[in-house]
Amino acid sequence: MINLRIPQVRYLAALLATIALSFALYPGNSSTGQSSKVYTFLYFFTFVSHYGAQFWMTFVAGLLLFFNLPRIWFGHVQSKLFPLFFCFGFVTSSITIATFVSQHRLDDENRQKQIAALVVSLGADFINAFLLSPIIVESMLQRFSMEKKSGKAYEVGFTDLSELLKNPEYACVNRTFRLYHGLSGAINMIGLAANTFHLYNLAMTNDV
Repeated sequence: MINLRIPQVRYLAALLATIALSFALYPGNSSTGQSSKVYTFLYFFTFVSHYGAQFWMTFVAGLLLFFNLPRIWFGHVQSKLFPLFFCFGFVTSSITIATFVSQHRLDDENRQKQIAALVVSLGADFINAFLLSPIIVESMLQRFSMEKKSGKAYEVGFTDLSELLKNPEYACVNRTFRLYHGLSGAINMIGLAANTFHLYNLAMTNDV
C-alpha cells in the first residue's frame, strides 16, 4: 500500500502554483503562434479538470461515500482525498490564471472580472488546502477514533451520537470538526460559484 504523505503533497502543490503564477506575472510574457495554442490547451484542460473535480466532489463523491461506507472507513478515505482535492484545485487554478493572463490584455473590464473570479477560486482552494483541511482531518480522525470505541464508527450514514456527545472530550472534537468542516464547505461553494461565473462568461462571450 502506498503511504501517501499529505504534507509533501502540499509542498509540491505550493511549488507548482508558485511557478505557474510567477510565469503569469513575468513581464512581457505574451504568447504567439504555436505557443498560444499550447497555452489555450493548458487553460481549457486545467479549468475543466478543476471545475469537474469541484462538481464531482461536492455533489457526488462525498455523498456517495458517506451513505455507503462505515463512518470510520469514510473518514480514512476523506482524510486522504480531502487534502488532495484542494491541492489539485490550487495547482490547476494557478495554471488557469497563468494561461489566461498570458493570452489576454487586462485593460478590459469584463476580463478583469474573469481574473477576479479565478483569483477567488484560487483563494478558496488555498484556504482549504493549507489552512482548514489539516484541522478538519485531525479532528475527523480523533472523532472517529472515539466513535470506534462505542461501536458507532462502523455504522453507515447518519447515526445517533447523543450518548457520545455527553462526553466533553468528544463534544469538543465534534464541535471543532463541524465548525471547520462547515466553513470549508462554504468556502468551497464560493470557489465553485466563481468558476461557474467564469464558465458562464466563456459561454456568453466566447472570449478564449
